[in-house]
Amino acid sequence: MLKIIEDSGHGGFDGGAIHKNLKEKDLTLRIGKKVVTLLKQYEDVKVKSIRTTDRTVSLKERTDIANKWGADLYLSININAGGGTGFESFIFSNLSDSSRTKKIQKSIHESIIKETKVNDRGMKKANFHVLRETKMDAILTENLFIDNSKDYELLSDDKFLDKIALGHVKGIASFYGLKKKKSTSNTVNKKPSNTSSAKTITIMANEVRKGLHGNGHENRRKSLGISKSEYEKVRKKVNELEQGKKPSSVNINSIVNRIITNPKVPKGHEARRKYFGLSKTDYEKVRKEVNRRLK
Repeated sequence: MLKIIEDSGHGGFDGGAIHKNLKEKDLTLRIGKKVVTLLKQYEDVKVKSIRTTDRTVSLKERTDIANKWGADLYLSININAGGGTGFESFIFSNLSDSSRTKKIQKSIHESIIKETKVNDRGMKKANFHVLRETKMDAILTENLFIDNSKDYELLSDDKFLDKIALGHVKGIASFYGLKKKKSTSNTVNKKPSNTSSAKTITIMANEVRKGLHGNGHENRRKSLGISKSEYEKVRKKVNELEQGKKPSSVNINSIVNRIITNPKVPKGHEARRKYFGLSKTDYEKVRKEVNRRLK
């Protein structure tokens, strides 16, 4: 039995990279869930997700969970930012090019490039915590740049997220020689249902407002997995909520913490403002708080 840890990067108070209406923590969770759905179509595979909701999980907690569970493969899914375009993957810096982990990386990396046809930034090595502290083969993927206009459009398309997920899974299946269960296909999303028993209309509407289901009505409907008539109810509820209450204000403290601690955040005030999608007024508040803390 192959045991795989699926780790959707960031979550909760750690939003990861943010650009316009997209947040890294939401994209990684959506891709991660698609990966799990596809992996469950194979025989002799057991999958455990680090998180299935928008919750905060420290790096140590993530690797502790994987090590305690005795996983065979650790898959960390992330979105890039800070200048560039395309896909890249990482393994621990101390590993040799002849290691098994390197071979797994190659299989997954090449499969994702084949499925997505995006710019190949290469197979790399790094001293990241989740690669260093895990006791099993560990791969970290950086799936496009959220702040690149072309990549942003692709990440906004739920069908493209399907391709990213499929690339991950095909690479894993190829390396381990996994066999499909009978009567399964490479279908990520289930057929839309006629009921919303799992989620209420209000819950789905709030998810749409948060940008969890991409852009465009058809993409959102498919991401939610609901019928056209049911999506129309969601769309109307979104309009009602937008008219009745403005979205919550910018979380200044969260952004300040990321500027101080996250090396992915670009340098320069204008670059940072655009990176977080802030107005000049809101960014000025952030700038003053950063200066106050660093004094």
